[in-house]
Amino acid sequence: VIMRFGAAEKSKWSDGAGKYLEFTFNNGGCCASFEEDVRPFVWKKAISNSGYNTVSAVARMKVGPLLSDENGRSIVQQVWKEGCEVAKAAGIRDLWPEMEEELPRLAEGFATYYPSMAQDMLIHQRQTEIGLLNGKIAEYGERFGIATPANSLLTRLVTCMQSNFDMLYKDNKS
Repeated sequence: VIMRFGAAEKSKWSDGAGKYLEFTFNNGGCCASFEEDVRPFVWKKAISNSGYNTVSAVARMKVGPLLSDENGRSIVQQVWKEGCEVAKAAGIRDLWPEMEEELPRLAEGFATYYPSMAQDMLIHQRQTEIGLLNGKIAEYGERFGIATPANSLLTRLVTCMQSNFDMLYKDNKS
């Protein structure tokens, strides 16, 4: 387990508590790091999940086969590129090189895995985190004047599917 965390507001109290938590988690066997600025790590996690998680759910595919397919991988990368551009506009460092490094790890480590959004949609038919992932990237993109067509489309598509679980995968001849 790798855990990165930081304070919402910097103070001597948050720094002291953060360093103590870092020490405690590390002594307990968890690789933990109290970060001066945790925002790049939060953005990277959100961008990563908005790609493979959402596209896996819509494509109804596990992560390995999705990323092995040229089209699936290309869609994930487009979602990520948009997210990275939005993050840069929000004052975050360029995350694209880190996202590119993430692809092989995801393809191997999650190869036989349906991520949470796919599980929510395909197995449990419950509401997903689409609004907090792709939806927020699209919202921030609009605020900063960054085009996010892939994130916007996926948000609308998943929201439509969620609103119509009773109609999915059924014979709709009526």
